[in-house]
Amino acid sequence: MAPARTCLPRASRRLAFAHTKAVFGLLFLWQRTDGAFGKVFSRGFIDILGLSTSVSRQNRDEESTAMPDPSLDLSKPQNAACHCGAVRFTVLLSDGLNTVRRCNCSFCRMRGAVAVSAELSGIEVLQGHDALTLYQFNTGQAKHYFCKHCGIYTFHQRRSSPHQYGVNVACLAGMSPFDFAEVVVSEGRSHPSDRRMGDAAGKPVAAGWLRYVANPLAEAQLEE
Repeated sequence: MAPARTCLPRASRRLAFAHTKAVFGLLFLWQRTDGAFGKVFSRGFIDILGLSTSVSRQNRDEESTAMPDPSLDLSKPQNAACHCGAVRFTVLLSDGLNTVRRCNCSFCRMRGAVAVSAELSGIEVLQGHDALTLYQFNTGQAKHYFCKHCGIYTFHQRRSSPHQYGVNVACLAGMSPFDFAEVVVSEGRSHPSDRRMGDAAGKPVAAGWLRYVANPLAEAQLEE
């Protein structure tokens, strides 16, 4: 008597077919890019699995402080402006790009900017004082300044460090938030000033890290 045939459910067959297509698609991309896609995919796969948590903090800091343009002299004031150019200012960074960060507080997670630090005396507004508008919330201690014409966040006086400004990296000439492979995200849902107990009381805490991996196929796709 012939053994009974077993048939996979229709949903299982579709899933198996989709997996097969995905594997062949990845092999095709690997071949098209001489392995460059494989490097990006491997890193992304490791990140998804959570295996990258073994990376040392030292390596994280090296990635998050990479200089966008080696020709920039960060010991001197940097030119900066909003998107429309109505507000123009110079910034003397307090510690180069070593302070680059994002924040996950209710405001910053909607604003989405990458910021670096400057002392209050390190910013000079050259043009557009009257174009700057102020936004404050909650305790009202932090002062966030925006261009009233294009809406771009330029800088803010910090609640956690009132002697400092946080400055929008994207406003600095020659810089972009996408120049950084990895940026630390400060824990802002619980402000350091509000933490009264435990080891984290009054101290900054890293909520996580945001990574940016450039698409190696982008230039070729744009040329097609």
